[in-house]
Amino acid sequence: MEFKLESKVNGVAVVPQNIGFGELLTFTKEVGEFIRGSESPSVLDQVHVEFEKGSLVVKAFLSAALMAGVETDYKILEQGQNLGNVDKNRLAVIIKWQKRARQDTDFNVSILPSENTSLTSISISSDTNFREEDRDLWVKVERYLTGEIYTQGGKNKVNIHLTTESGLDMILDTTQEYLSSKKISMYKAVNVHIEALENVRTHELKNKRLIEITGQGPSYDENELNDFIKKGTAAWRDVNDISKWVAEQRGRVYG
Repeated sequence: MEFKLESKVNGVAVVPQNIGFGELLTFTKEVGEFIRGSESPSVLDQVHVEFEKGSLVVKAFLSAALMAGVETDYKILEQGQNLGNVDKNRLAVIIKWQKRARQDTDFNVSILPSENTSLTSISISSDTNFREEDRDLWVKVERYLTGEIYTQGGKNKVNIHLTTESGLDMILDTTQEYLSSKKISMYKAVNVHIEALENVRTHELKNKRLIEITGQGPSYDENELNDFIKKGTAAWRDVNDISKWVAEQRGRVYG
């Protein structure tokens, strides 16, 4: 895979003989960051490079395993301008090159895959419009969680601090009115109903808010069970034959 830098030094096209040492180091470093993506920097020890004569072209020879990861992201680059699913480190390099190209119209980077692949060449210039919108697409969701509350309250910003059963610490916004109306069990398993914004790609949650503490966690509580029985009995008081009613709701013939 070749990485070709087109730029000018004092109005003259850049070549290995006239490029500044700092710019050369920066470009080769960025090429390395694109190649390795989120892999360990040590994978670059597997990469061998050559500099083409007559222009500044870094020809990188990648192992099959490393090329497989690069190729996945490269195909996304070929198909469209939205880089939401591209490795974040490769994305950072592309955005950096594009930003520089917009500041300096003489700056252009072309990526030229080997002729042995079906990939086509890609250029990053002042005319390209690669973007990362899908990476930050958030949707509103609701979740039911089980955990232990270990802090509650606050004067200006009211919240509870919850450790979920999976060990995740979570801060949930709430109100003074809600907390004052509830008897909250500290350091005991509780079930909570929350709403939040979820990243569609990473599934990260933000702006988490407590909707309701729905009850104790998974444990037997006789008073709580009796309370549920009372509510259920009241809800079903007009149903004479529960089994028949359930069968009819399911579209079945009872008996």
